[in-house]
Amino acid sequence: MEDNNIKKQINRFIGLKIKNRYEIIKRIASGGMADVYLGTDLKLGRKIAVKILHDAYSNNKSFIARFKKEAQILSGLKHPNIVNIYDWGEFEDLYFIVMEYLSGFSLKEIINKKGSLGPNVTAIYALQVCKALETAHENNLIHRDIKPENIMIDENDTVKVTDFGIAKFTFSDITKTVNILGTAHYLSPEQAQGKLLDHRTDIYSTGILMYEMLTSDVPFRGGSSIDISLRHISEKPQPLSTIYPGIPEDIERIIMRCLEKYPDDRYKNMAELQKDLENFLKGSPLASSVDFKNGARKFKDLKITKGLSSFDTSIEKALKKYFLRNKIIIYSLSATLIIILGLFLLFLSMFLINNKNYEALKSQAKNVIVPDLENTDFESAKNIISEYGLTLQLQQKINSDIYPENYII
Repeated sequence: MEDNNIKKQINRFIGLKIKNRYEIIKRIASGGMADVYLGTDLKLGRKIAVKILHDAYSNNKSFIARFKKEAQILSGLKHPNIVNIYDWGEFEDLYFIVMEYLSGFSLKEIINKKGSLGPNVTAIYALQVCKALETAHENNLIHRDIKPENIMIDENDTVKVTDFGIAKFTFSDITKTVNILGTAHYLSPEQAQGKLLDHRTDIYSTGILMYEMLTSDVPFRGGSSIDISLRHISEKPQPLSTIYPGIPEDIERIIMRCLEKYPDDRYKNMAELQKDLENFLKGSPLASSVDFKNGARKFKDLKITKGLSSFDTSIEKALKKYFLRNKIIIYSLSATLIIILGLFLLFLSMFLINNKNYEALKSQAKNVIVPDLENTDFESAKNIISEYGLTLQLQQKINSDIYPENYII
C-alpha cells in the first residue's frame, strides 16, 4: 500500500504543465528534499530538468528558504561548468526550479562503472570543477558539498557542477557550521569541526574528489558520520602511490596538497590549483613545491627555504638536533604517561577486586544495543528506546537546515 502511495505521488506530476509552459514527462532522480523530472519547455521546444520540492517540506519555511536560495544562487552564476537555471518559483503550492537538462551521467555513476579514471582524465575533470568553483568563489560563495554525485558529465565530456543547496556566502557569519552539513566522506577538517569556513574548504573536497577518481574509493571510511569526520580531522590519507602503483608523482603531489589538514597549507585559491593541474597535463614542472611526503605544516613552521648554499650543513645539523631534542622530550613524556596509567590501572583493579558489591553488580549488568535514532522524531524515539528498558532525555537543541523540527540529528 505504501509503495502504491509513493507511486501515486510521483505519477501525479506526469503531464503537469507548470505555468502552461513546462510539461513534466517523467521522474529521473530523487534527493533528500526534492525530486528531479525530465520535462519539455513548450515555448522553446527543448528538454529541461525540473526540480520540485517534496510535499513534506512545502510548508516548512526553512526548507523553502533553502530551495529558493539555491535557485537564486544558480541564477546568478553563469559559467559553462555550472548547471544553468532557466526559471524558478511557486505554482499551485509547488516550489520548482527549471534548469538545463544534462543527458550524461553523474561522476559517481562513472566511477562506479569504470573504477579508476586514470591521472589524465582525473586532471581534466578536476580542472573543470576548479573553473566552476573559481566563479563561485569570485562571487563570495562556498559550495560546501562537492562530491561525485553533484558533478555531472555530459555527452561532450563537459563537467557541470550542481546542487548549491547548502552553499554559503563568505561574508556571512552563517558560514560557521553548527552541525555537520555536507557528506561526511568529503568534509574538510574545519567543516567537520564546525569552524568558520572559507573557499579553501572546497579545495579540500576537490582533493577528495580527485583521490576517488584515481582510486575509485574515498580516503576515509567509518561506521558513522562522526567516525569519518574524526578521521578527516586527525588522520592522514593513505598515500596514493601505495594504492595506485606507478602514479605520476606530480598528480599525487597536487592531491595531497589539497588534502592538507590546515587550510594555510593547501592551495591559496582555485587559480593556483588550476595552474598546477594545467602544468601536469602539459608535462611542465608544478608551480607548487610542497613536500607532500613529509607534510607542509612541519616544514612551514620551521621556515625552511631553498637556496641556503653555504649554510646547508649547519642548518642540517641544527635540524637534527632540533628533532632529536623533541624526540627525547616526547619519549620521556610518553614513558611518564605509561607509568601513571599503569599505576592507575593497578589501583583500579585492586579497588574493584576488594569491593564487596563488585560481583553483585557484575552479575546484574546487561549489555543493550541502542537502536539508531537519527532522523526520528523525538516522541517516536522515546517510545522506541523505552522498549529497550532505557529512557531518552533531551540535552541540546540545534537549528538545522536539513532536519525537520523535533527530529534527532
